[in-house]
Amino acid sequence: MSALGLVNLAERAPAEQREEYLTLIKRSLLKLNSFIEEMNNFFRNEKLALQREKIAIRTLITDEIHDLKNLYHADKIRIDLKVDEGSDFFSDILRIKTVMTNILTNAIKYADPGKIDPFIQVAVKVRAEFCEITVSDNGIGIEAEKLDKIFTLFYTTTNSITGSGLGLYITKETVEKLKGYITINSKKGEGTKIKVVIPGIGYGM
Repeated sequence: MSALGLVNLAERAPAEQREEYLTLIKRSLLKLNSFIEEMNNFFRNEKLALQREKIAIRTLITDEIHDLKNLYHADKIRIDLKVDEGSDFFSDILRIKTVMTNILTNAIKYADPGKIDPFIQVAVKVRAEFCEITVSDNGIGIEAEKLDKIFTLFYTTTNSITGSGLGLYITKETVEKLKGYITINSKKGEGTKIKVVIPGIGYGM
């Protein structure tokens, strides 16, 4: 409805104002698209049985970074990827992709483009028994008193229109479905570090 309202305004606006309305329409549609994708991820995680297949982690994450480059101000953020692939890794590719999409999207959404060198660093260690993923950034960070609520359904840390409060909840639920765990450390104004450890399917934690 928000996007449709903006379209109606843009149709009646002078030509010089239409670019501004197009920007607002794009923002509204991005929010809707993000919400739909998060709901899809939620229901897939709840309903689909685990699948075991070989995952090329470096390729999966590289593709995710490429796909997210057009999100918000991602073009202004330096994204570094280091992968230590010591072995083949078998898990559920759909769920691993869901985890990476949500974590990277969050890091981009809450980056601080006002800093001299806004960055996101992704470090991955792959073994047959587990995959360890650490995503660190120097974004806006999270207040200490909010960290214990960060994985709660529909909880958001800011008043940003881009946040639905679903992303990190789905991420935690997905990681737990894979028998793994997730931790988060953050400091307001300095940045956030999220670590995920997921066992290879066929191995115990």
